[in-house]
Amino acid sequence: MKLHNYIFILFIVLGSACNNSNNTSEKASETTTADSLQMADSIRLTQVFEGVLPCADCDGILTKLSLFIHSNGKTTFKLAQTYQGKGDGNNFTTTGNYNTERGFENDNDAQLIILNWDKPADEQEYYLIYSNDTTVAHKLNDERKLIKSELNYSLKKVSL
Repeated sequence: MKLHNYIFILFIVLGSACNNSNNTSEKASETTTADSLQMADSIRLTQVFEGVLPCADCDGILTKLSLFIHSNGKTTFKLAQTYQGKGDGNNFTTTGNYNTERGFENDNDAQLIILNWDKPADEQEYYLIYSNDTTVAHKLNDERKLIKSELNYSLKKVSL
C-alpha cells in the first residue's frame, strides 16, 4: 500500500473518532437541555386571584394575580392587568418574586403577600389574605394598610 493510502485511512479513522466525541457532546448537551426543561416544569401554580380593581381614568382594571412555587422553594408571581373602557384595553403583565409574612393587625394568622419583595419599596405591591376568609386577597396601600374606600380593592380566589 502506498503512503497516501495510509494517510487517507488515518484521516477516516480520526474523522470517525471526532464524530463520536461530537455525538457524545451533543448527547450531553441534550441531557442538560432536558434537565433544564424538567426543572422548568417543576413550577407549581398555588393560587390565583381575579377581580376588577378601581381605576382613576378608566372603567376598571381587570386584574389576575397568579402565585407560583418552584421545586427549590423559590416563589414567583405573574400579575396581569387590563385597563377597561380606555383606548384599546391596554394590557400589562408584571412578573417577579414574592414573599409572605404572617400576621396583620389583630389577625395573627393573616397572610401578607409582598410582590417584588426583593426590589425597592416603590416597586412593591401588597395583598392581604385574612385567616377567616382565604378566598379574598385585599390590595393594600404602599404603607401596608387597608385602602379605606367604598370602591372594591379585593380579588377573589379562583379554583385551580
